[in-house]
Amino acid sequence: MQAKYISAFMISFLLVWTSFSACADSHKNESRNFVAYSWSQVADDYSNIVAFHWLKSADAQDMQAYVASAVEATQSMPEGHRVLFSWDIHRSMSLPSNGDFLFTATGAVAGCMYEDGFRPYRSLWWDKGVAQIRRKFTEFFRLYSEAGGKLDVLVLDFEQGFSYWHLLDLVEKNYPCGLDHYLDAIQGDSRFSDIKNAVGMEDLKSIKLWFENDNHLKWSAFSWAHLAKYIEQAIYQPLNKFYPDADFSNYGYYYQSSEFEFPDIYGNNRHRYTDGIHVGSHQSRELYGWMNLPAGTVLGDVEYANTPFNAFRFALNKLRAMLLSSPVPVSPWVAYKGFSYSHLKDNDFYQELIFHTLLSGIDYLLYWNPSQQADYSKRDDRLLNQLMDQVNALINNRKLDYLKQGIISWLDEIIITKAQLAQDIDLWRVSANIGLDEQIDNMIVDANPAKIKINGIVYEFGSMRVLVEGNSLSDKGLWLISN
Repeated sequence: MQAKYISAFMISFLLVWTSFSACADSHKNESRNFVAYSWSQVADDYSNIVAFHWLKSADAQDMQAYVASAVEATQSMPEGHRVLFSWDIHRSMSLPSNGDFLFTATGAVAGCMYEDGFRPYRSLWWDKGVAQIRRKFTEFFRLYSEAGGKLDVLVLDFEQGFSYWHLLDLVEKNYPCGLDHYLDAIQGDSRFSDIKNAVGMEDLKSIKLWFENDNHLKWSAFSWAHLAKYIEQAIYQPLNKFYPDADFSNYGYYYQSSEFEFPDIYGNNRHRYTDGIHVGSHQSRELYGWMNLPAGTVLGDVEYANTPFNAFRFALNKLRAMLLSSPVPVSPWVAYKGFSYSHLKDNDFYQELIFHTLLSGIDYLLYWNPSQQADYSKRDDRLLNQLMDQVNALINNRKLDYLKQGIISWLDEIIITKAQLAQDIDLWRVSANIGLDEQIDNMIVDANPAKIKINGIVYEFGSMRVLVEGNSLSDKGLWLISN
């Protein structure tokens, strides 16, 4: 029988144990109860999930009533978890109707002639739109604070941008003159010279050749930071003026340094020319378990297939890359289990992802559970609440120390995430690459000290024992705790 001995010394190499610093461990010495802030309402008895109160522009015609509704909604939320979500108030800052146009060399508005008339081009510079949205948020937060409103978290999901793919979509939906005409108009604006020098690109149309050169990546790096600046000015600064302690994040803004380089879910490497960026107080990347890597994608010298375990490991590596790349706190998005595009929808690796995520050093989850989705079920809300219940019960209001852990090898058959409770009690989650019809409970050789046989290899975990109390909620992983 082949055995692998995992001593504390060996694990230190496998996991790169070092304590978090600065903002990343802002909660490391506090007792924890994990929560998720959700897109849609959930059952009242799900104590670990708090639904957003949505801020919608359609409701803002009567500002006093609008503010009163927000105050009433957040008053019913638990103390410390008053959370608002801006749905669309911010979106109009990109519209040409604000007066943010592209201009020709002669100072005329640039645009496209069509059968319905002249269509002015949306600018890359949203100064007027940002000022307008800034006024709206300033007014709202002023009135909200005057009405006694409390606020702990503001969540944003603003997915517009200036990348090649964003610009292509914009042109296809709005401008019949085509992408080349629009890109020429951007370059023809005198303000583009500063961008050209910063990005180091002579011809913006070269971003279309994404399969031949890296110019689209250079442009994406610029556009990521360019939009972050506008979000900060229009939304976070007004929030910070009235609620300086409130958290704020935008979906898809995070760090992944070149030291931890691997592609996105489609096999593209967007991080070659940027280490990332955040807005507000938190990084916020999705961990949805979706992955559509092209056939033949190689990670760690192995062809990486779109399997459930690989999708779980891939998502967890995205989380670890954030934690390793920056001390800025993390609040990742997770999806409901039944999300059709997730490789975790029909297996227990979804539960494993949630367990490892909670143990990794995040502040809270942002939970995407859109009730209008055909594949969504309220059972998924119940499951997420149960998963957090189990972790909260294990922590049991004790202090929790996180340990920074390295990128998981793309070859590893087991994944370990470790934290430490008060009195120096080690708590680990161990997950294994086993068949979807297999149960890890059947692979326990010895519960104390823990020994597990995975694919013919016996893993021994030193002084750790298998924690058998309670329902694990998953067949693909085990809790280990020190004696």
